[in-house]
Amino acid sequence: MFNVAGAPEEVKQFSGISRPESWGRWSNAQLGSDVKIEYKEPLPEKFDLVITAKAYGPNANKPIPVRVGESEQVLTLANDVTTTTLHFDNPSRSNTLTITPPDPQSTNEGNILGHSPRQLGIGMVEIKVVKSEG
Repeated sequence: MFNVAGAPEEVKQFSGISRPESWGRWSNAQLGSDVKIEYKEPLPEKFDLVITAKAYGPNANKPIPVRVGESEQVLTLANDVTTTTLHFDNPSRSNTLTITPPDPQSTNEGNILGHSPRQLGIGMVEIKVVKSEG
């Protein structure tokens, strides 16, 4: 999902996310302190959010708030890619997912020559919405 240019089909727009790289995309606090993903359709009333991601530097093992509407869950990532499932109740049928990396770090790691440093927090490989039954 995150290693290609542009937004996936089901996504209306996103912000706080850097350019695509071979493995996925970093959050970039220079583009917004939160990662915001706005979907074209309202998200289900109950769903699982399956996040495949990693943390940059000191963002590892720190609580990362993930919000949909009024519901908030906490994600914890390591420096290596892991997959985590968070369960959400979304009675207001919000269409926006917000992830707030705790400690973005200014770095030129993996950057394009001549570009200013990015503020990396989390590296996203895939984020899937899976509707819950019941």
